[in-house]
Parts: sequence; C-alpha cells; structure tokens
Amino acid sequence: MIYLDNAATTPLFPEVLNELNENYRVHFYNPSSPSRESKRLLEEIQSIKIDMMKLLGLKVSDKSNIFFTSGATESNNWIIRHYLLKAKSVLYFKGDHPSLVNSIESTDATKKLFSFNPYSIDSSKFIESLSEEIELIALSSVNNQTGQILSEEIFRLLKDKFPTALWVIDHVQGVGKVDISFLNEVDAIVFAAHKMGGPKGVGALFLKNAEHLTSFFKGGDQENGLRPGTINYPLIKGFYSAFKLSLKEKMDDELKRKSCVEEFLKAFHGRSDLIEFPFKNHSPYILFGLVKKIPADVFMRHLEQKNIIISTTSACSSKIKAYNPSLEALGIGEKWHKHVFRISLFFNTDFENLKVLEKAINEVLLELKFLMK
Repeated sequence: MIYLDNAATTPLFPEVLNELNENYRVHFYNPSSPSRESKRLLEEIQSIKIDMMKLLGLKVSDKSNIFFTSGATESNNWIIRHYLLKAKSVLYFKGDHPSLVNSIESTDATKKLFSFNPYSIDSSKFIESLSEEIELIALSSVNNQTGQILSEEIFRLLKDKFPTALWVIDHVQGVGKVDISFLNEVDAIVFAAHKMGGPKGVGALFLKNAEHLTSFFKGGDQENGLRPGTINYPLIKGFYSAFKLSLKEKMDDELKRKSCVEEFLKAFHGRSDLIEFPFKNHSPYILFGLVKKIPADVFMRHLEQKNIIISTTSACSSKIKAYNPSLEALGIGEKWHKHVFRISLFFNTDFENLKVLEKAINEVLLELKFLMK
C-alpha cells in the first residue's frame, strides 16, 4: 500500500514506536507524584520544553512556556479563547483549519471579525485597506488543505500595520517541512505530534508570555493549575523524539524532495482540462489538485483499488459532501468542491512512489473516460 494522506496523519517513526513501547512499559509513573522517579520524569519534561524552544530558535525566558495538550484542536481553542477575553478585533482566514476558524467564529457578537486570504494576489491591498485596529491575528504557517505557505512579505505587512496585535500561528503542517523565519516574533504557536511522525493524542502550545494565561479546565494543579490532568510522559517523550527527527529529516531530504515533486507536477502540465494543480508557493509535502470531469471520491476510490491512498479533502472536512466554505475561501468555486483531491507526503515517502502515482492517475483517467462529459 502506498500511503499519501500524511497531512491527515503520519505513520510513527520506528524510533518513536520503540520508545513509546519502552516508556509505557518502564516509565509509566505519574510525573506529579512525589516519588523520586516521578520527579525525575517531571524534570525531564521541563528540559524537553526548553530544548524544543531552542531547536525552533524561540526565546527562552521566565515568561515563555510550552504546554503539552491533547492536540492542536485543544491548543487552538485554548489560546484563541484566552486572547479573545481582551481582543476586540480579529484577523483570520476562513480557509484555515476548523479548530482555528471555529474557535474564532464562535465568539460573542461584540467582536469584530475580518477574514482574508493571505495567499491571494490581492492580500496586500486588503491589508492596506483595513482601517480597523486589529488586536489578534490568527493564521496557519502552512494551509492544511492546499499546502500554501504564509509568506514573509504578508507577515511583515501585518506586523508593520498592527505592531501591537497578538499573533497565533498554527504550525501543525510546517514543522520540519518549511522554513518560517518569523516564528520567534509571534506570541503563540500550535503543534500536533501525529503530523510529524509522533503519536496521536498529544500536541503543544508555545507561549512567548504565559503569564496571566486563563485556564478553562478545572482539576488538579498540574502546570500550576493551568492545564489539569495526568501528565502523559510517554506521549510527551514520543512527541519530542518525533519533533527532533522531523527537523533532522528536513535537512537531509529537502532539495531532492522539491525536485521530485516538481517533476511529478510537470507531468500534468498542459492537461488542465482533466487534472490541475492550481496553487503555487506550496509546501512540497502537500499537493492540492482538481480532477475536472469526474467526482473526486470516484477518482480516489479507483486509486485505492490500485493500493494508493490519497484524500479528497482534509480529514476534518471529509464529512462535507457539497458546498465547502473552506474551499470557497481558498478561491475554489462551488462547482469544483466535489472535484478536489489532496496528495500529501512524509519524510519516509519513497520518491519512486510519485512515479507509481503518476502512472496510476493516468490509468484511472483512462478507465473512467466513459464517465467524463
């Protein structure tokens, strides 16, 4: 089976799987207990937080902190709800992950919400035209559906125009995959382990200033009472290992991956009547396409019969079968919403598999020719 739905979830790095098994077997202690071994695990978790900040080039201070959560959805909800206690105006993108968008749009009606497409050629004009003072900006470093990357240019325009605004960056699809130079300038960053070869059920929230952070849970005094609940050392250690491996793999494979992806895309140039990859400036790990004359779910199922797994959209939007507001925000007209597909790679994706996929796509298009209008 060739698995190409890694933006939904990735396989565990073998080293992480072995480490998880070992830690659940040996280091199962509750880090909040008073035993010597428990205290050692808690100390190690504190060291892990500092090392993760350093590896990303983030400033380590008395005010900064990383909170380990159940995943990116919890992290996005937590920090957006906290910042919206004071922020009265928000700039965001309706085409981002639902945990970001819905956290913002579920706020009370007194907040002023402004959505824009940061990848559009008109985004600079939109920013210049904004007369409202924006107090919170929440965007993804890499869009989970299209792989488009938030540019340095757009970040600078926003930073210059709204210098006091709080910044949240959802970096779930970016770790080890794209270079984001401005991470050390934002206030909050969100991560998910299972998108980088780590285990499901653990994510992280980095805060440049964690003072006065609001807790929305009631329970014990873990994380100074801010995030109560049993601290899961094996998951955190697995996350940390995957995090380090992701940063290493990026350095090892970056140029070759880009070249192989460009070669794959080139094979479909001039065939936009049948299949198209419309977006530029995207991560080499996410390829968003349109299959023009047949429904994407039919296209996907036929590839699956050839033992190739792709997706028709992001996992969080897979239950939407008709009009998709996220796709509309990305500039995809409603008539194409049933025709989108996503190919997503990981560090362990064999580059030869792209050639196999290219051949399989051509075969499927030929096999389904009778359905084309």
